Amino acid sequence: MHTGKLKGLMRYKIKTKKNIVKKNHLGIILMLLCAVCLCFGQLVWKLNPDSIVYIFGGFGIFIIGFVSMILALRCGELSVLHPINSMSYVLAALAARFILEPPEDITPMKIAGIILIVGGVIVMGRGAARDN
Repeated sequence: MHTGKLKGLMRYKIKTKKNIVKKNHLGIILMLLCAVCLCFGQLVWKLNPDSIVYIFGGFGIFIIGFVSMILALRCGELSVLHPINSMSYVLAALAARFILEPPEDITPMKIAGIILIVGGVIVMGRGAARDN
């Protein structure tokens, strides 16, 4: 192997936490958009499941989320980006409390679940940064 190729390979393998975050930055933003779209697409269906406009509106929001997920996965690591998608569960619980009428309760068990989900997303993101 030529020394030029070897140096290039060594540079490629050496990654820092900053490089991982930079590499995944756009992917993280797009995956958060996907989570928001998943939450609000379902919320639109819940608001008026009998209206064809609401049904197609929910599908439209889902399509935006689907496209943003495809783009996100092209911009970063699956092990970092996919757990961010679970933030849709957190958003759904908050939307059910603050947007739906009558509002759904946020019980201590739901709060514990939200904490676990957010904590898991943080741990997965930090773990990927340390693994590389």
